[in-house]
Amino acid sequence: MVSSSPMKLKHFEQKNLFQFTPFKGVLKIPVPLAYQDLVFGAEPQDQEALDLQKSLEEVLALSYPGLGFIDTLRLSQIILTKFPEISLEKLFILFNFKWNPELQKLIQNIILIPAEFLKWAALRDINFTEVKLINWGLANTKNFKALLEFLPRLNPSRQIAMKTLEYFIDLSDPQLLEQILKFSNAEKLSEFMYTKRFPEISKRDDEHRKKTLMFPWPSHVKAQWIRQGDRSGIEIRFIGFDAQDLNKKISALNNVKESFQDKIWN
Repeated sequence: MVSSSPMKLKHFEQKNLFQFTPFKGVLKIPVPLAYQDLVFGAEPQDQEALDLQKSLEEVLALSYPGLGFIDTLRLSQIILTKFPEISLEKLFILFNFKWNPELQKLIQNIILIPAEFLKWAALRDINFTEVKLINWGLANTKNFKALLEFLPRLNPSRQIAMKTLEYFIDLSDPQLLEQILKFSNAEKLSEFMYTKRFPEISKRDDEHRKKTLMFPWPSHVKAQWIRQGDRSGIEIRFIGFDAQDLNKKISALNNVKESFQDKIWN
């Protein structure tokens, strides 16, 4: 049950439709909702909307159920131009987001973020802390906006994109963008940025990678040195075709265990 408050259907014209399309889809409401002269959630064929006699914040929350964080920022920026008196704190709480006074600035600056990156960010559920980083980068790092425009073309994971942005800010090298724009693969870009940000660690990784490659592994083993975030190590792969074969291959690997501990990690 929506409410015990008086409700009424009202006729509306298409010019009264509130223009907002979430980048990440939300549940469709069964009937358009009205607030004053605005109508939310209507289709072109709709002619009537339900006035629930509720606050603007409540009508918005009911009109866009399950709205994500990025789209809530976008919605807030648009609705503020029409209703500057709206309680953003109440609106964010109704959308199940914790209110923080810093959100005021993020809402104000959301229009500075390129649309394609915003769409990518909405689909990846970028959060408050990550938007703060983006906002800081736009204000303080040369070529940061150009990097935001470029990244969605690679369709990177959330982790890769945010680490790339973080390292770009840390390095603060305007010439770096020219090198970045040559990449067509997000994973390769991530490796490049890590190497730039942590040259000494990358150098040690290269040494371990060569040692792993040169080590005399049993013939059934495929081994390589890999990095996952802040950690690195040896990835070992082999197939056991039955229990006896598996035990045999594990035993062969155990026979060289002390040797690879000394020759690769040390």
